[in-house]
Amino acid sequence: MMENFSTPVRNETTKYLDVAYWEQIITTIMIGLVAVAGIVGNSMIIMAVAFSCKLQTSTNVLVTSLGVTDLLTSVLLVFYMLGTLGKPEEGGWPYPKAYWLCQMTAFVLYATVGTSLYHMASIALNRFVLIVKPALYPVIFARWKLGIFILVPWLVPSIGIMILVLSGIGEFGYDPADLACAAVDHPDNTFALSLFITLIGFPVPLVVISV
Repeated sequence: MMENFSTPVRNETTKYLDVAYWEQIITTIMIGLVAVAGIVGNSMIIMAVAFSCKLQTSTNVLVTSLGVTDLLTSVLLVFYMLGTLGKPEEGGWPYPKAYWLCQMTAFVLYATVGTSLYHMASIALNRFVLIVKPALYPVIFARWKLGIFILVPWLVPSIGIMILVLSGIGEFGYDPADLACAAVDHPDNTFALSLFITLIGFPVPLVVISV
């Protein structure tokens, strides 16, 4: 059981994505550009709010938390790139002894995507109340309540995904079909983990943002 947390699981039926290595390199470069842009852009947002008193509003507190989420996502894309450079004939993930790094990267990336969506929903709700119910805005978004609007986006996706993993519905690791660290479904419940993650992460933010 412990071996599954240190080395990728391989068997004769494992199917790897059949692409040329130059295609993997181009994909990695593109992901790298996204990572650099995300790290620089979100770092600037966080620093701008941190050093400017005029920007320290309730809305920008949520924007800053969203920036932290996206900054974490951008940093983890660096580790994600290791998977995209993996060679199928050599097992895919290039560092078998550090397989936990691939699992951690996949788990956090999935969680932060959900966290970003819930943050955008919180920001949309913030603007909605300010425009439609301005008298209630100071009450609903009082300074001590902002913590709730920040904690919920962080906790809901992470706890939801953790419950799924602990219940055995799926796991995170190297997906040879995509040559990437991602959610890996078990044969007995194909797409169950990805489907459940989608249900946790998308419907509520979609409804709130749309309204």
